[in-house]
Amino acid sequence: MREFLLRLQRVFAGKSGDFFVALALQISGAGLAYLSQVALARTAGASGFGLLSLVVSVSAVVGLVITLGMGALGLRLLPAWVRDGEGAMARQFLVLAYALTIALASLVGAGVVAVGASIAWGAATALGVTLLVTVTALVSLGGDFGRGIGAFASAYGAALVLRPAVAMLTLGVLAWAGVAGFGAGLSALVVGGWVAVVVQVGVIRRRLARLGGRGRVGRGNSVGWLRMAPSYMIANLLVLFLLQVDILVCSVVLESRDLGYYSSAVRTLAVISVVSGAIVSVAAPRFALASGDRIQLEREVRIVARWQFALVCGVAVPLFVAAPWVLGLFGSGFASAEWAMRLMVIGQVVNAAFGPSGTVLVYSGFPRVVSGGTLVCVFMAALACFFGASMWGLTGAAGGYATGTVTGGVILWWLARSRVSVDTGVWNRAVSSSD
Repeated sequence: MREFLLRLQRVFAGKSGDFFVALALQISGAGLAYLSQVALARTAGASGFGLLSLVVSVSAVVGLVITLGMGALGLRLLPAWVRDGEGAMARQFLVLAYALTIALASLVGAGVVAVGASIAWGAATALGVTLLVTVTALVSLGGDFGRGIGAFASAYGAALVLRPAVAMLTLGVLAWAGVAGFGAGLSALVVGGWVAVVVQVGVIRRRLARLGGRGRVGRGNSVGWLRMAPSYMIANLLVLFLLQVDILVCSVVLESRDLGYYSSAVRTLAVISVVSGAIVSVAAPRFALASGDRIQLEREVRIVARWQFALVCGVAVPLFVAAPWVLGLFGSGFASAEWAMRLMVIGQVVNAAFGPSGTVLVYSGFPRVVSGGTLVCVFMAALACFFGASMWGLTGAAGGYATGTVTGGVILWWLARSRVSVDTGVWNRAVSSSD
């Protein structure tokens, strides 16, 4: 028993104690995210919630594109700069990333206004969508940069916990003022996101001030970073698109009411995703630092894979059993998606068994390999969702989701094993327990 407790402490405390913090933040964030989705569904109704989910999915994809991959590249480079005291290098990189993202967001905003005018959107809706895209990109950058410079709890926690909490508070204020519907939900998401961005920027500035190093660095670094970043952007974009492709496909095939039911199941599954990410989010910078040492990398991967799988199973089983009750909280009729959600839960559990293979590949310097594998997964998942939704409706769409999730896990696991020579599966025993 004593040996087990010592191993448990080593696994979670690790080198900095971030695993404990990550788990607490992810669980808190999962609960708040679920409650915020319930509040949004009750505010906007089934059809409005389906449309809002589609806007959020598109914003996530566009937001990642306008970061140009600088967030993922920063997570790859910042840990080494912090370790070596390269404060000036880190500062130049962060300023470049934020400036480019804001500039590109302005261009996207002009496009949103033009498209909104053609589909009879009001100016307020077009502005809200523009702000949502912008804040989604900036929150993503802040989370990656916070992890990279060692400010996980405050910077990443702002996105996980503060953002949905402020969104719910905003919804409450709007409801008290008699404002409801799609516009109220969009406004709440925007306000929550911008509060998180302000907190993240403040945290990053304070951490950089401690790091020091205000000297100038060569401008050639910026060119080099801009050349490297797109491969990371494409890899993360395809992974994100794999997570969003089912909503995009279902928005074409399913009726608006069924899309709302399906969206409620997908949003509930975010509880699994964020709990799984509790371990992986902290492990990413460690994978980057250990990428030159296969034994150390394998040790880190083995620990992460097992605890990730345990956490996923611990959350998935209650969701599977209590699916009707959990979905019923969204409102009348949402419980009809119970078997759809159960299929998705099974897909998540099987995928988790293959471990953090994509994260290992990206932060070991193989983003293009991840891009190729994920592109295949996106294509297969889109086909599965389309044919499943066309033939069997809501449940068929969920079957397509599960198929895409499992396929992605298998392909990325095989790629990690062949390129990095590390088995990311939960069954891996290559590193002995004495290590």
